[in-house]
Amino acid sequence: MGTRKDIKFLIWTVVIFSAAFFMPVNSETLLTAIHSILDLARWYAREHIVLCLLPAFFIAGVIAVFVSQGAVLKYFGANAKKWVSYTVASVSGGILAVCSCTILPLFTSIYKRGAGLGPAIAFLYSGPNNQHTFNNSHSPYPRTGDGTCPSNRCRFVCCGYRSCDVVRFP
Repeated sequence: MGTRKDIKFLIWTVVIFSAAFFMPVNSETLLTAIHSILDLARWYAREHIVLCLLPAFFIAGVIAVFVSQGAVLKYFGANAKKWVSYTVASVSGGILAVCSCTILPLFTSIYKRGAGLGPAIAFLYSGPNNQHTFNNSHSPYPRTGDGTCPSNRCRFVCCGYRSCDVVRFP
């Protein structure tokens, strides 16, 4: 049993060493790819985490501290009228205009406060849907006739940024 594990470790060591040995480190394509990866990671840390996720966790904490469980149960609970709970959930989620990863802490916060699963999911789906609609129709960026960016390569909008603004296409 020990020899099989040692042989597997030896094979992985040879494969990783061979990949590093034969890697074309002077290749312009590889250097551009590495630069793009690091540039995108820097953008993600600066723009997405700091400007989107941290405020979302802060707002979720504010909901958990300042919004009473009675208020959540009144509008989103099992005894609330269905049309009231789904309307309030959809409208309140739609007002936020946040991306799909930013809405998750808010969804978790109202769900843990006692909201029913249906209204909580209505809240979950209405926020990102509105955000993409808002960014595609009211964006300050110039658009082509089909709603895409001028380079016709952008199909993804998250937190107000288009993918072609982040990734620099040749």
